Amino acid sequence: PQYLLSKEYNSILNNNIKKPKYFLGTGDKLLIKILQNSQFDAQVTVLPDGSINLPRIGRVYIEGLSIYEIQKKLTGLYKEILKRPIVYVDLLMARPIKVSITGQVQRPGVYSLSINNINSLSNSDGGERTNIQSKGWPSIIDAIQIAGGIKSDGDLKSVLLIRRGENPDKNLTYKLDYWTPLKTGINLINPQIFDGDSIRILKAKTIDLEESTLIADSNFSPSFITVNVIGEVTQPGLKQIKANSPLVKSILSAGGFTNRANKSKVKL
Repeated sequence: PQYLLSKEYNSILNNNIKKPKYFLGTGDKLLIKILQNSQFDAQVTVLPDGSINLPRIGRVYIEGLSIYEIQKKLTGLYKEILKRPIVYVDLLMARPIKVSITGQVQRPGVYSLSINNINSLSNSDGGERTNIQSKGWPSIIDAIQIAGGIKSDGDLKSVLLIRRGENPDKNLTYKLDYWTPLKTGINLINPQIFDGDSIRILKAKTIDLEESTLIADSNFSPSFITVNVIGEVTQPGLKQIKANSPLVKSILSAGGFTNRANKSKVKL
């Protein structure tokens, strides 16, 4: 079926989210080879001081360089001992990236994400968790999940991705809408995230019942919630129930009404 989409969402679909260059840093694992000179081949990991150690040329500082830039730098260094060296540099394993996740998520903060994560959805009270395993380069949804998921007042129509531009003094900001794909089933825009990115979930101005129910049923939120049942029930206290459960389910989880309960006065 063809859905009539808002002009705003169409602009998001057509928006080309620019991927930044990958700059090397501590923890990156590299394979360095020189054509027809296998004795110089090396697998190295970038050290905490931003350097690597290579045969014959020793320590080389590469922190903040791109693959092309380090290849060019090593070619110049090897020219001092080899005739017309052809240097190949491959990234064997990328270091975990650090991103900032703020706004209406359960646990805002700075997180480290790798190509293998166990994302833990939870509520702010920490009483229940839903673990989701993800593989591959992390995306915005992975980041939201690892921060515990969306709060009940989070706005899935306004997810901001803030990325450093080529000009260090100017950030690029992209506004993403996850509510429309969740509601209609159309293509989901889920861009990859990179070191230094910031993700912000804005607070919704208004949330209707359909929206809150659909978000609670999705993997943007934990499967279970904690409610506090007090008064004339058999077992009062904090109870864990499935998200989107009816009110009576919380009462039953507390053992049901006592004989003294006034069933016509239940307050939510």
